[in-house]
Amino acid sequence: MDTKYDRISFSLPVSLRDEFESLRTKLNLSRSDAIRKAIQEFIIQESKKRGKSGKFSKKQIIGTITYIEKSHVHAHPPNQKHSHENIEDNINLTDSGDHSHDTQNRQYYVPREKMEFIEANEIQHSFLDVILSTMHIHAGAEKCMEIIAVKGNYERILGLYTLLQTLTTIKTINLEIMEVF
Repeated sequence: MDTKYDRISFSLPVSLRDEFESLRTKLNLSRSDAIRKAIQEFIIQESKKRGKSGKFSKKQIIGTITYIEKSHVHAHPPNQKHSHENIEDNINLTDSGDHSHDTQNRQYYVPREKMEFIEANEIQHSFLDVILSTMHIHAGAEKCMEIIAVKGNYERILGLYTLLQTLTTIKTINLEIMEVF
């Protein structure tokens, strides 16, 4: 298929032009290639904001869903003295604030972070048709990062993204569309 091209001209503030020229030179891109990539990225990002009524509703996409969640890992050895920030997290709390996670008097102890980690995992299992791969990164005692590579129908991927957004332990989440086909 022959791709037709159209030559256009436009005006930029000098400072923006200089910044653009500096970056495209460092990236070893021609001016035309850099502008084409910038316009394509603009179209993708603006269309994505329009949701299901947008340009991609019936299209196939490839991209990532990335999110930061409050860690599901209890960040201390079981017998080490510590306290929880939220009173609802405390188990077997004494007047001094000391507590244990002894579960012999309870059927189980599962903090919200672990429950939502399990729920996120279950949500992902419902979308195996569009998930290519996942990567779970422990970013410290307080947070984890999840990267989900996705490929398939935009509306289906948007459904996965939307369900993950409902989890309260997910602090930030982003859907990045890399290509539309």
